[in-house]
Amino acid sequence: MSNVFNNTRDQAEVQLGMLLEQMDVPARRLPVSRSNLRWLNRNLAIQNSDHPLFSEAQSLVIQLLRGAEKSQ
Repeated sequence: MSNVFNNTRDQAEVQLGMLLEQMDVPARRLPVSRSNLRWLNRNLAIQNSDHPLFSEAQSLVIQLLRGAEKSQ
């Protein structure tokens, strides 16, 4: 089961990375880490709320944060 979770998480991380590259996000916040996910959760909307893919990116951030909380 954890292998399925890891594959899903890996896919979500790759997808989020591709979305973030199209948005106005500082380069140091692009790597997917717990601290960057928390930062993105608070700040992504500031410069990107009008971006057509904002909702999808925000959903992925929340999904990855929830997964990180469960794995602790």
